[in-house]
Amino acid sequence: GRRTFPLRGYPVASADARTPTGFTRAAVGALELRVPLALVARGIGKLPLGLDRLSLTGFAEAGGGWRPGVPPDVLALRDAGGELVVDAGVPQDAPIRVRAGLAVPLVAGLGVATETVRGYVAFGTAF
Repeated sequence: GRRTFPLRGYPVASADARTPTGFTRAAVGALELRVPLALVARGIGKLPLGLDRLSLTGFAEAGGGWRPGVPPDVLALRDAGGELVVDAGVPQDAPIRVRAGLAVPLVAGLGVATETVRGYVAFGTAF
């Protein structure tokens, strides 16, 4: 089946031959540094929402792939950036994470030029 190619500085792409990369196999790695800003650990007014903690994350990612008959290029795409991470609870005991960030591609690819700032917001469960 199809899977996404998860580099934050590039648009969502699939790691198969129908994408601009032409990869049928993909590999991605990331380095992150998370810096805690605040441990709030309380509800927000009378809303059924609790705010747990806030943090900043700096990251660098690299990814690429290969296809049969072509040498692997696992560092074809690279990006770097930062994000604000908010861990909350809805309704106060079901953890949810919201990440808002900016990422910059360091290598042109997937229709994006270098130094093009890309903003994003992502939702998921806190770990």
